[in-house]
Amino acid sequence: MMLAVTFLVLGFILLIYSASRFVEGSAVVARYLGMPPLLIGMVVVGFGTSSPELVVSVTAAASGNSSLALGNAFGSNIANIALIIGLVALINPIIITSEVIKKGENDIALGNIIGSNLFNTLAVIGLAALVQPMEITPEVISRDWTLMMALTLSLLILGIGIKKQGRINRFEGALLLITFFIYTTYLYYASF
Repeated sequence: MMLAVTFLVLGFILLIYSASRFVEGSAVVARYLGMPPLLIGMVVVGFGTSSPELVVSVTAAASGNSSLALGNAFGSNIANIALIIGLVALINPIIITSEVIKKGENDIALGNIIGSNLFNTLAVIGLAALVQPMEITPEVISRDWTLMMALTLSLLILGIGIKKQGRINRFEGALLLITFFIYTTYLYYASF
């Protein structure tokens, strides 16, 4: 048990270190190539961080568990917007711009979420469905898909900004986090 906990902690430390280097490297590439950081976040970072979802979903579909594949992709999208964007905005409000942000590389973080969610929705679910056709229950549509779409729409509205520059402030970040915790709590109690 102690060995498993040690490996878990070491893996988490390595993950944080690697993610930090990955984002810093992506920012350097964006500046060097003269590309907007949002685009680098969507293409390089977003797709790179979704590769675990691809492996899990295709493996699950190949094992005959297509519902796990679908839940993995939808759950990742919900967590990306409600948990990750919510937490980032709570710590440091996100101002949406196409230029490099001097503090925090917010464009790369936002691009990561957008790119990852697109990759999850199109490639991860698509490839898993090619391996094993999926049966989508009404509950998945009414609960998971609806929440994912509502969060995606809210991210779009916040990102565009109405009569002002797009921004996700601390209050909105807190609302996203609360949404994530309510959803997770509901899933937990609904499983019994």
